[in-house]
Amino acid sequence: MKISVILNGSVTELPESVTNVARLLEWRHIPVAGTAVAINSQLIPAPRHVDTPLHNMDSIMIISAAYGG
Repeated sequence: MKISVILNGSVTELPESVTNVARLLEWRHIPVAGTAVAINSQLIPAPRHVDTPLHNMDSIMIISAAYGG
């Protein structure tokens, strides 16, 4: 069953294969290194990405570090 989440402020429908934080990052082609993920204002550490399921209308914030100068 597909779910919708609020991803960085926008309602986003996820493919059925995106069931946890790790798969969300893979789907969006976002590297784990230098990336912070919070669900409903709770920081999710990288070792917990695989074990953290996504639920309908979760509020997800993804912030990636920018390199350069």
